[in-house]
Amino acid sequence: MKKLVFYLVLSGLSAASVSCQKNDAVEAPAPATLETDWEWTSSVGGITGKQITTPATTGVTRKYVFRADGTFIQYDNGQEVQRATYVRGQGTSLLYNDQRDIITVNYRIVTPSGTLEHSMRYLVDRLSSAELVLREDVFDGFLLTFQKK
Repeated sequence: MKKLVFYLVLSGLSAASVSCQKNDAVEAPAPATLETDWEWTSSVGGITGKQITTPATTGVTRKYVFRADGTFIQYDNGQEVQRATYVRGQGTSLLYNDQRDIITVNYRIVTPSGTLEHSMRYLVDRLSSAELVLREDVFDGFLLTFQKK
């Protein structure tokens, strides 16, 4: 009889422990991706650090497109004005002298004497599923804010 009671209690405890397991598994949100279309909303900075430009003040709607294959495309007022390459990785910031998430865009500038390549480094200040904030990695640069299109 003692064995029967022991096994009943043991099976009852086992059943209780299985049915009371806590299941707090929460699916992690998908990481924000750079590879999409970004609509420019504002730029703040310049030599004084106080210059503010927006599509309303400039009359220019701007879109940056970052593709997974390393292609960067800039559109102004719906027209493609720049097609370049970009690289994203960790690097030492010129502004802060520490490791940052950096995007380097290799702009192409067409002149009468040929095509030049000019690299611009952007620090990724914020990247979420809805917003991208880039800081030009130069002392008189701008903070550029974009919304996901």
